[in-house]
Amino acid sequence: MKRILISLVLFSLATANAFGAYVFGYTGGGVGGATLTVNTDSGALTYVHNAFELGWYDNTGEHNPDNDNYIASDDTIAPSTLNGQHHNFFVFRLGQGIIEGNILSATLTIFNPIDGYEGPAQGVIYSLWDVDWSQNDPYRTLMTGGNGLVSVFNDLGSGTTFGSQLVLPTDVDGNIVINLNADGLIAIANASNIEGASLFAIGGSISPVNGQVPEPGTYALMGAGLLGLAALRRRK
Repeated sequence: MKRILISLVLFSLATANAFGAYVFGYTGGGVGGATLTVNTDSGALTYVHNAFELGWYDNTGEHNPDNDNYIASDDTIAPSTLNGQHHNFFVFRLGQGIIEGNILSATLTIFNPIDGYEGPAQGVIYSLWDVDWSQNDPYRTLMTGGNGLVSVFNDLGSGTTFGSQLVLPTDVDGNIVINLNADGLIAIANASNIEGASLFAIGGSISPVNGQVPEPGTYALMGAGLLGLAALRRRK
């Protein structure tokens, strides 16, 4: 009986620490994608660019260029069967000198399928990040992919932030729209000027909402573990 109780306690505590959450799950297969919209002061022109390359890297540094799924996940946020972490990315061809005038605003619109969200009821924060050009030559490593490219995975979830958006469980079967901040607008302008690369890439990751607490089910499992420990102590 003692061994059974110990096993139950350990199982409860281990299960309470099994976490996971994601957005943009079940993407790919030619459905959805991402669109960059750039507004300028040059005759109120609007430039719309669809991502020509997109995908994810997991925390082992793996990316398969033939897989057009663009999930972003974190297994430290909420109860889930999903393990590991995924940072996603999108690459756009802006052209050199095509975007005229001063950039006033820009948005990144990403399709999220009906089953695209799993996580806490209070949602998660999806953040956009710059991509290290020097590391990706320019973006070639990012798009080619491979295994063991942990530095690329890390880069897609760190550095200079270009904006963020709260994503809720109800934000499915439709588009998630993120407004790019001033750093994002500068990066677009630099990539699209006459001497620019004409390519613009952006990474994405998710994180918990400030003050986020574990799901009620997690507390229940932790409580079961503590009760088991108390029962063992009384028997002693």
